[in-house]
Amino acid sequence: FQYLYEMNEAIINKLESILAFDSNIKYTKSFMPVNSHENDYRFRIHPKQQSIINSVVYDQVFEEKNGFTADLSVLDLIFNLGPEAQIYLQDVLIID
Repeated sequence: FQYLYEMNEAIINKLESILAFDSNIKYTKSFMPVNSHENDYRFRIHPKQQSIINSVVYDQVFEEKNGFTADLSVLDLIFNLGPEAQIYLQDVLIID
C-alpha cells in the first residue's frame, strides 16, 4: 500500500467480508465540519471516552487467568467467537 488509508480500507473490507457486515463508508474530498460531535463518527471512538460497544462478556482464551478484558480488537472477538462474532456485534453495537 502506498498510503495508510489504503491499508485501513483493505482491512475494513476484509472484516466486512468475514462478518457479513456492510459499513457503508462514504468518503469526502475535503474536511467537512459538523455542528455536533453526536453525528460525527470520527469522534465515536476515543481512548478517554466510554466505548461504543457495551461490554457484554464472551469467552476469551485467558479469561480464567485474567478475567474478561473489554474493548479489545474485533480480531479478538472473531478469534474467540468465530461465525458468532457477527451475531454478537448485531446484539451489542450501538447504531444510531
